[in-house]
Amino acid sequence: MTPEVDGLGGIPGWAGGEDVQMDDVYLQSSTKITAVVERIAGSGIGCEKYDGRVKFSDRQRRLDMFYADPLVRVLLLTIQSGAVGLNITAANYVHMMEPQWNPAVEDQAIARVIRMGQKRKVTIVRYVVKGTVEENLVAVQGQKKKLARSTMTFGEAGGGAEDDLNGKLEELKFILGKES
Repeated sequence: MTPEVDGLGGIPGWAGGEDVQMDDVYLQSSTKITAVVERIAGSGIGCEKYDGRVKFSDRQRRLDMFYADPLVRVLLLTIQSGAVGLNITAANYVHMMEPQWNPAVEDQAIARVIRMGQKRKVTIVRYVVKGTVEENLVAVQGQKKKLARSTMTFGEAGGGAEDDLNGKLEELKFILGKES
């Protein structure tokens, strides 16, 4: 097992209760989804997987099971298959098992749960393995988000346009790993 998969063992709320937790778990690859399915199956919790290996004709059935079957409480998705065109408001927990190079991809996947029709508070859990490249990736994500926000506000409030340009250039150099 990977550290991310091992971390799923103690997720609060999987024991049930009045407000049953419904989880979306996003992973990078179908191979990791298989490992997580094995882990979850061992706990007695029902789950469906939704990835590129699932035939298009079977995808809706799997989503319907997640919505309708009270025993199916986890939907496992690859980030690529779950980031576009889905409405998964049955979930109230989102688990991002691996940080993505492009933080907008994660934001898109999370938006599938947080959208019109969502009636419950949504909790987002991000897993980062300490001492790995994932820690650096999360730092780069923060820089990318900051850069994206700052380009949208270029020349507004505060310093002049030249100061804005110099600051953005330094941020871009940091992200690209270039020396000043």
